[in-house]
Amino acid sequence: GQKKIMAGEDAEPQVMKDIVELLSNKEVIVGASLCGAGGGGFLVMLTREGYFKDDLQHILEESEINAKHPNISWHDCQVCVDGIKLFHVEPQNETFRMEWHQ
Repeated sequence: GQKKIMAGEDAEPQVMKDIVELLSNKEVIVGASLCGAGGGGFLVMLTREGYFKDDLQHILEESEINAKHPNISWHDCQVCVDGIKLFHVEPQNETFRMEWHQ
């Protein structure tokens, strides 16, 4: 978004650009975005239908990128269609309970 534009194109590490290019060329991802700040961010990728994290990880492990950056960690995630739910538990005390996806 706007923050990426302000930060400039060099804000994304080259390794992230290389990963996105590799997986895009293999046609296993629909898109990707670097999220977070500093060195602690995440590269979020949306796989094409029929592909999963393990498929992407295998492709990357077989590439030159993995040899240069062997400590890349992988995490499962899902899109939550319900979002956060807020329940009024005790109206007289204004007590609430929140639920995230399950």
